[in-house]
Amino acid sequence: MITLWQKQDPPFPSVEAVTEVLGGIDGKEGLDVVVNYLIDLITRSGFLLDKQINAVEEKHQKEGGYNENLLKKRLIYKRSL
Repeated sequence: MITLWQKQDPPFPSVEAVTEVLGGIDGKEGLDVVVNYLIDLITRSGFLLDKQINAVEEKHQKEGGYNENLLKKRLIYKRSL
């Protein structure tokens, strides 16, 4: 299996590694493919982050925040005394 990173946790994948994974395209065309691939990854990441933010906002609206839930539990405990 071909991986983007050959070393342990490098900061960024190399252009050569990405072009190898995408089919071994060389030259300027290869660089264009890599740039388009990375732009696509950034776009998809932004979309998924937006969905995650919306889901967390909806959950907060329905269930309340941590402090609200903690207060509810405290009030229930105080009533039981």
